Amino acid sequence: MRRRWMGAALAGLLVAGGAAGGWAVTHQGPELRYRPYTLYDVMGRFQRFLEKLQLAGAAGNWELADWYLGDFRHVANDLVLGRASDWRGERYHEADLTRDLLLPAFAPVEAAITARDPRAFAASMEGLAQACNACHAAADHALVRIVVPQGALHPSQRFEP
Repeated sequence: MRRRWMGAALAGLLVAGGAAGGWAVTHQGPELRYRPYTLYDVMGRFQRFLEKLQLAGAAGNWELADWYLGDFRHVANDLVLGRASDWRGERYHEADLTRDLLLPAFAPVEAAITARDPRAFAASMEGLAQACNACHAAADHALVRIVVPQGALHPSQRFEP
């Protein structure tokens, strides 16, 4: 009994640690298999954290907004550090674009959250969306246009403090 509990706990840690460290679970069965997460996985996480960050800040839930900014920053750092599968265009490298265009856009968002300033937060979110679009344009994907989310995108979660 104790061995099963310890084995389940270890498997849970491996899943949590692997997912947080740039790996995605691809199969659960007698064994777990991981694959490095791809640029598509990263972009999906970016979009989800952008949405939740916006909804939390717009609701004045600064603690939750800070939480989602941390998640967003963590995934961006994974990309910069090469923890996602590599994608390079002829003229660019996604890690460099993320480091140069996206990471600096987090500072105004963090300052607005710390100050609990709704106007500064709204302006910083516009800047963050513009940074996303600048990266897409530099990567020859300008057709992917990001805007600051509006409305209840996640009806199963409350964003109010």
